[in-house]
Amino acid sequence: MTLPKVIPQKWSADMISNEVYRAGFVTVPATIQHWMSSHGGLEGKQVLDFGCGYGTSALGLALRNSLTRVVGMDIVSDPLRCESLAREQIGLDELPNNLSLHHVRVGTMPDAAARFDLAYAWSVFEHVNHELLVPALRQIHDVLRPGGKIIIQMNPLFYSATGSHLDPWIPGPWAHLIDQDSTYREKMLKGAKSDQSLYEALVRLYGTLNRLTVKDFRLLLDQTGFSVILDKYHIDHREIPAPLLNVYHENVLREQGIAVLAERRIDRPK
Repeated sequence: MTLPKVIPQKWSADMISNEVYRAGFVTVPATIQHWMSSHGGLEGKQVLDFGCGYGTSALGLALRNSLTRVVGMDIVSDPLRCESLAREQIGLDELPNNLSLHHVRVGTMPDAAARFDLAYAWSVFEHVNHELLVPALRQIHDVLRPGGKIIIQMNPLFYSATGSHLDPWIPGPWAHLIDQDSTYREKMLKGAKSDQSLYEALVRLYGTLNRLTVKDFRLLLDQTGFSVILDKYHIDHREIPAPLLNVYHENVLREQGIAVLAERRIDRPK
């Protein structure tokens, strides 16, 4: 396979006006670069963005590092919006030729024969259906080279104070665990200001959450052939409502998020 020669292009992160875009384009790639700095770095590597959304982080990595190739894939969002967003936010005329973005079906890869040095999934795995967690991790394992790395970040986790992902519309720590389901749906409608389309979008977002815990996640990594090298926890120190402590373990309620750097073992359990 002939790999593309990267052609420099003019762009500027100083133009960014959308803070969500800034986080994806600047913060996420910088974090990945930092984590990989002591584990082989990024120069010359081939990278897979699993669940790339609009491709913002994949673009940030492709432009800001000497990567041979970055491949982004997503089953929900449209990665092809990447170019128009980049033109608007950073003044980029066209996507770099070391970046390719793909909208795919569940369980498929853009190039089944491709092998990567690094794969990452940022704010993705908390939305993966339970029955697809093992297949997804195995799929990533099998497209990594032996010793290849994976970075997975999940934040917020479901049982944390903001684990509903709806805090901008329904403020109140752990409300999704305290309220009866019908009451919480009423709060969704109120938070959406009775906008039916927004309400339906909030219901769909909430419905994607898989209730994965840190312990569950680490077991899944081991079961699918990964060895954790580095992890970082985000812990919430707010006072937990007493009734929740009668139902849930305190650690589960306090674990807001986790980021893990793991290595592909040569073999994975069958």
